[in-house]
Amino acid sequence: MPYVLLARFEESRDQIPGAYLEIEPKRFYPGGVAPHVMGYVAEISDDELSKFPGLESGDLVGKRGLEKLYDKEMRGVKGSRLSVVDVHGQEVQSGADLGRIDAVPGNELWTALDRDVQLLAESLLVDKIGSVVAMDVRTGGVVVMASSPAYNPDVFAGSISSADWKVLLEDPDKPMLNRSVQTMYPPGSTIKPAMLVEGLRSGVISPSWGVSCPGSFTYGNRTFKCWKKGGHGHIDCIQSLAQSCDVFYYKLGLLLGVDGINRALTRFHFGSQSGIDQTSEAAGLVPSEEYYNKRYGPNGWSKGFLVSVSIGQGEMLATPLQLCAFTATVATGVWKQPFLVNGVYDPVNRTLSKRGETNTDTLDLPHDILRFAQQGMKEVVWGSSGTARKQQNDSLRIAGKTGTAQNAHGDDHGWFICYGPVDDPMYACCALIEFGKSGSGAGAPVAGEVLRDLLRRELYPDLYKERPEGRKTSPNPGSRLPTQLPSLTRRTLNDAKGKVLRSLACVGRPVPARRRACIKLLGQQCGRHKLPILPAAALLDRYRHHPRADDSLPADSLL
Repeated sequence: MPYVLLARFEESRDQIPGAYLEIEPKRFYPGGVAPHVMGYVAEISDDELSKFPGLESGDLVGKRGLEKLYDKEMRGVKGSRLSVVDVHGQEVQSGADLGRIDAVPGNELWTALDRDVQLLAESLLVDKIGSVVAMDVRTGGVVVMASSPAYNPDVFAGSISSADWKVLLEDPDKPMLNRSVQTMYPPGSTIKPAMLVEGLRSGVISPSWGVSCPGSFTYGNRTFKCWKKGGHGHIDCIQSLAQSCDVFYYKLGLLLGVDGINRALTRFHFGSQSGIDQTSEAAGLVPSEEYYNKRYGPNGWSKGFLVSVSIGQGEMLATPLQLCAFTATVATGVWKQPFLVNGVYDPVNRTLSKRGETNTDTLDLPHDILRFAQQGMKEVVWGSSGTARKQQNDSLRIAGKTGTAQNAHGDDHGWFICYGPVDDPMYACCALIEFGKSGSGAGAPVAGEVLRDLLRRELYPDLYKERPEGRKTSPNPGSRLPTQLPSLTRRTLNDAKGKVLRSLACVGRPVPARRRACIKLLGQQCGRHKLPILPAAALLDRYRHHPRADDSLPADSLL
């Protein structure tokens, strides 16, 4: 109810028999950050009444994401108050004499998410369809989980109209879908490190093994092309990853056979749910002999099926979360179960119940074999012929692997997985851009920027601390950070905001478009000078309340 209407009602309430105000709780999601992770609440359905003892029709329950999984912990206890009214419905007696039960607030969830980097990831996905997932390789905590397009969770806080609900359901881009955990894609060349590890572990190939790549490979009556039309020439194990040679893995897959490929991928937990605290997690798919026999019959398939699977095509399917966890495993040699909630905090008793020990799986691999995969991923970025050379940054050295997955419904999907720093891994990241055409052109810029921002915040915390006058401090006096940046006028900012808002006018699109447009524009300016993108909330607050907000506003005044 608008405040003006509320004031008028209160002035004349004693003249309206039986009229009173009733306050109902309503969820508020500041900025609409990570809507797919948080989920939303809505009125309990008839089917759910039996599952939630003590609740009544009209009560709100979690429907998706953390809201659903931790509904019991966050619910609290409803309060009540008795009162006496006269024949006109006016209250004549109330208070402790009649009985009162104070409400008990629900518990708080303390998550592993980094809000500032989450906002950065969401801003990088504006006007794209895809996902970004990042995790701490030391703990398994998921610090970023972004999916685009998104939806505004606030529309569910009250009673969503049937028209708005229909728009969300019928949107062809499926904004309600959490692409990070619910959608399965062919992973493309991102699985090649797993294939190389299994080839070396099983003894099918040796560290000195190599192939000659003429640009194609013929098996039976079918020719399979390498992504590089002219071929790579002679390719060894390390360069097979650095240059992502398909012919190398066509031949390796046939040597491994269906059981070997299955071992290579299931070792890194592909083909099974990770167990992350999210609803409707997909398991992915890793084909096996049993799978092929069941689908095609014992005589309905041949080893030719394995050629495509060897490079992450065919029947092989994975989620962005699985690929992020896989990247972390390659970096450390230990698979850790991804999680979002660090603990549950009781505000009444002021106690924190931390999550239990994270499930881990130490790979039964000689260290020198895993080093081949790590060195190959390092060469992807730092090698003279690496497929992600544009991601080189001397101050933040990362390793990665590009992937381009064929798509029968349009342009190819672009993948990039990465971890860093190379010598002492802290974080891993995976980005998927649907219809991105290539991993190096679409996925790498997004994942690389998110990973570098995570590393900057941990390695150079002073860069994100504010001085009393509101300016950022430099990590060291000798930093080359420029003191002058191009001016950004308010009109320029508003033009960028309006452009995004017009394209995202539908209720099924992200509501914080104004925030993201502003970040994106300033991010482009900062990128030219190799400056980090600032925390989104602080950046916008500073712009909104800046004393010169109506005049030309230099970008460096926001730094």
